[in-house]
Amino acid sequence: MKHTPPIQRLLALALLLAMTGCTTTSGHAPIVQRSGFDGSRVIDIDPHGGICRIATTCVNLGAQWSSTHPDRAFLRIQLSGAEYLGIQSALLNIDGSVVDLQPGATPTDYDNPSGVLRESTQTFAVPLDVVRRITMAHRVWVRVGTTSGTVDGAVIDDSRDSKAYNALKRFIAQVDQKQAP
Repeated sequence: MKHTPPIQRLLALALLLAMTGCTTTSGHAPIVQRSGFDGSRVIDIDPHGGICRIATTCVNLGAQWSSTHPDRAFLRIQLSGAEYLGIQSALLNIDGSVVDLQPGATPTDYDNPSGVLRESTQTFAVPLDVVRRITMAHRVWVRVGTTSGTVDGAVIDDSRDSKAYNALKRFIAQVDQKQAP
């Protein structure tokens, strides 16, 4: 029996995780809670991966909604890859309609949860309808302006969807459930 060196097993596992982490449509459910500050209902879904290739920077999307401002949402755009990238701007192309997103006043948030993968996250305040349009679209691409150039990523491209697309669908379903009388 041939013995596989630990480094090869580790690389194979990392490759498998990268492929399944960026291409499957499963993911976490939205978190629903009541704010201790003002009693509002808050729905939050962590960023989930868009359609990405191995050995590239992936674009991930998450969102947050509060009953305090029911027609608004925070869209969280996250870049995950080998390096940190300062996020300065973002454009959404939703079925050919381009939406220019304006970042909040806070700087890009940086995290390194795995010790290997670096995450850069920026929050954009958007009308809730923008998130809803993403969940009903056939083609959504994101272009993120960074301190090192631009990064493009697909959320859905005709028949290819992503964890981000399905996560935002779960998010909108939860928002609609909380808005129902």
